[in-house]
Amino acid sequence: MKFYAHRLEDQPPENWEPLFTPFGNDGDQCQRDTCPKCASMNPNHGHLNKVAYWTAHFAAEMFPPGPDP
Repeated sequence: MKFYAHRLEDQPPENWEPLFTPFGNDGDQCQRDTCPKCASMNPNHGHLNKVAYWTAHFAAEMFPPGPDP
């Protein structure tokens, strides 16, 4: 069963944003921290994947590795 994050009232379900895209190396899967679909906010890519991708990128800039000053 497929779940959706957002629905578009004037569009059929196949055009709605999916809730999650499985991870893997195929073009239709999420490429984790190097995923071009997450980076471009592709509307046909998993909502939760994009939230996690961008949260990790923002957090990495705010909290760089290394000792606290």
